[in-house]
Amino acid sequence: MKRTFFLINLVIFCAFVYAQEIKRLEPLKDNETLEYIFNTGNSILQILKNNSSKTTNYYSIYNTSWGMYQITESKKGILFFEDTFEEKMPMYYLDGNKGTITLYGNIKFGARLDSTGKYVLLQESGLSDFFILNLETGNNEKGVSWNLHDKEHWYKHGAGFSLLRATDKDEYDYLIEFRIERLTIAKGYLNIEEGIIKTEFDDSDKKEIELRQSVNYGEAYTGWY
Repeated sequence: MKRTFFLINLVIFCAFVYAQEIKRLEPLKDNETLEYIFNTGNSILQILKNNSSKTTNYYSIYNTSWGMYQITESKKGILFFEDTFEEKMPMYYLDGNKGTITLYGNIKFGARLDSTGKYVLLQESGLSDFFILNLETGNNEKGVSWNLHDKEHWYKHGAGFSLLRATDKDEYDYLIEFRIERLTIAKGYLNIEEGIIKTEFDDSDKKEIELRQSVNYGEAYTGWY
């Protein structure tokens, strides 16, 4: 029954995700990469392109906020959100190799771009149901569910999921934590191709005093280089 409900959710969610190219830029040359500067005074995200000799303006993003952007490991692509102060906000991907900016509809903030710039991991429905969006096709390739001992109890107390890049394990693409405040309830790793979350630990059936302190993950995990 649970699987049937999850598959129905996946079909419904896929119907609402779309990809629409909204802007064309000059594609980056092989020796050019992207970097960004966020101006907190006017909430403008300035995208720059640089090579070994100079740095020039590439594109300006308005109506965003601090932290609502992620860059690929190659520094050729940037994912960003338009800040509408809603749970789901317009999500865009700037592909420097192609010179395009594409809108992928309203996505729940907290989605995570993988290090290559091909996939985004989303959490859109259910207590622990995730979707893998392929940015190249604009389609959700698969849905993944994470079965934890007692996630319902922690949800009622304000727990949520943190989606990160799995830079500490080469065989995985994403690191997922179930957290409440500064405590980690469960931790798992996701390989996109396998579509399975491997649980490293699940303490959701334990008391708060038994939970582990959360780890402060760095820029390689978040994509905020």
